[in-house]
Amino acid sequence: MGRARWLGVEGVIGFVYFIIYYYHMKTLLLLLVTTILINTKNCPPNCLFCSSPSSCQACNPPFSLTLSLTCTTSSISNCRIYSAPSQCSICQPTFMLKNNQCLKDTSGCIIRDKDGRCVVCWFGTRLSNG
Repeated sequence: MGRARWLGVEGVIGFVYFIIYYYHMKTLLLLLVTTILINTKNCPPNCLFCSSPSSCQACNPPFSLTLSLTCTTSSISNCRIYSAPSQCSICQPTFMLKNNQCLKDTSGCIIRDKDGRCVVCWFGTRLSNG
């Protein structure tokens, strides 16, 4: 009988811990949602999420991010990041930048560095010189 009573106390203690945990998680979730909404409200034009009123981290479609962390109209197909409104700096994965255009990369390269060298290859292919 004493043992059953002890388990009952443990159950109550566990329940109290659960309530405290639930309350803290609910508070953290509310804080996160509020922070996102506040950040979205103070973002630059066409920005989906920003870290400050002048630094966009992601743009609303169909806009694209620039190197200055603002949003610009996507004028070049498959461009990921622009250095100026009509100047592509980085293409989407599996595309390579050539003459300010993002062309499909059929070499087996997924990601290239800023100098055009392959950094990551498709499965079944490997990096080689040239």
